[in-house]
Amino acid sequence: MRGAAVFLMVQKFCLVLLVSYFISTDTQLRSIRSDEQKTRVSISKPATHDDYMNSLDTLKGRRHCVLRESKTRFKTEDVHDPVKSVRLSGSFQKNELFITPYAVAISSRAGDQLQFDIKVKTIGGNKVNIYFLVHRTAALANILGVVYNNIAEIFADINASQRFPGSKIGIGEFSDIPKFPFVSVPSTEDEKK
Repeated sequence: MRGAAVFLMVQKFCLVLLVSYFISTDTQLRSIRSDEQKTRVSISKPATHDDYMNSLDTLKGRRHCVLRESKTRFKTEDVHDPVKSVRLSGSFQKNELFITPYAVAISSRAGDQLQFDIKVKTIGGNKVNIYFLVHRTAALANILGVVYNNIAEIFADINASQRFPGSKIGIGEFSDIPKFPFVSVPSTEDEKK
């Protein structure tokens, strides 16, 4: 516990030294704009870091990021203002799936909003095969009954719109082989007949 207190004291002391160093080296008092009516005095970073065109990175030929909200002066060749656009790609076919367009590329400025709609329409009918596989335990016996009771309704919904002609539906059950030879697996009504 004592070591943690000493560590916190050393950490606070280092933080105070670090803050005082940055205040003395990185900030300066300066008078702003003589063309204004009133004279303002502010504490800020040196002008070489505030101004994009006079910054060291720009003078060395490097491009760097500046917030869009800043009032910095930029070189005209460094300003990129893309036009909002939505580009559609060509078509794409894989197996029995054909999508046109297969990709939509959207470009706009950061922070701008662009609204677009994508509508999907299936062409032609596809075959859908559904198979319910249920484990034969007492806990899942009621689920198997629900599937049996509603299988006709599910199949009618699939075939009603003729969107999926030739579809098939099935139900299956399985059980694990018991480890003990004298343990019996619960039988279904089909097996009792």
